[in-house]
Amino acid sequence: MSGTFHGLPVHNVLTCLESGHRLPSAEAAAWRISLGYGHKEGFAQAWQRFLDGVDPSRVRALVLGPWWSGEYDGLAGPLAAITASAARLPALEALFLGDAESEDCEISWLQMCDITPALDAFPGWSGWWCAAGTGWSCGPSGTGGSGRSPSSPAGCPPRWCAPSARATCPP
Repeated sequence: MSGTFHGLPVHNVLTCLESGHRLPSAEAAAWRISLGYGHKEGFAQAWQRFLDGVDPSRVRALVLGPWWSGEYDGLAGPLAAITASAARLPALEALFLGDAESEDCEISWLQMCDITPALDAFPGWSGWWCAAGTGWSCGPSGTGGSGRSPSSPAGCPPRWCAPSARATCPP
């Protein structure tokens, strides 16, 4: 993804950290975390570098690109790491899951997971976006999320409509 997300310019956090250039303020960027084949570290290490490299308490938007560095791996582990960091990301308003180009992975090949725990962990989200893949599920969210159905360039399974409609959302 280039350009903007959630009204903020997108910056690849690993590229920014490796370049040695001064980083924009945490709230002034949509931070993209992107690995891909041949990257030297796994998602857990890249995620920790992100948390250590910017002020996570001020981050407003995240874009998750290819989260695998060798053999393709599903979303469950990276999403669990993001969700486990919810207390460190109180300002997070938006998340884009699966920002992958076809040379990284065809969208239909993305192995997703249940994202209900992430919706519950981030009650301040004004929205979330995803690239459809296989294995997506989303139940009713008791506290988090915007209540809006996900926006997706590839379309999402129809089974998402009913849970989104049943979600309990703050006014």
